Amino acid sequence: MRAPRHPRPLGRACAVLATAVLVALGPAPGATAGPTVRACGPHDSCAHLKPVDLTAGQATLDVARLTLRNLNARALDPASGKPVRGVAVRFTTTDGRFLAEARTGRDGVAAVDARERVGPRAARELTHGYDAALVGDGVHDPAVAHGSVTLATSR
Repeated sequence: MRAPRHPRPLGRACAVLATAVLVALGPAPGATAGPTVRACGPHDSCAHLKPVDLTAGQATLDVARLTLRNLNARALDPASGKPVRGVAVRFTTTDGRFLAEARTGRDGVAAVDARERVGPRAARELTHGYDAALVGDGVHDPAVAHGSVTLATSR
């Protein structure tokens, strides 16, 4: 198991956003508490963090089987329009229930099916869509996007 990386200093606005995202997502299964966000001091520069445009697409909820497929998000560099590769994207219901996590590929897209069947309460929540969050990794700013969910029935 790799030792946890200590986060680089973040600006006050970044720290507030990252804290809000982390609180909304809640702990990952099996997660342990540790330092998550540290604000920049008065003489630190936080301009090194790169912004990311994150967009979430459309997923499909099979209401008969209570399975969620094709959670997806695309991360792009807003200045160049190039894909942002290798960053983790966490997918949750709008109330913060963990659904899955995936890394962006060469095209900047993270796509995954939910790791477990969803319960009736989560299925009801998914009618409002889902959230995709790229939590800052010390290189990129945190970003959040909202995706839609269509309902389908299996045959």
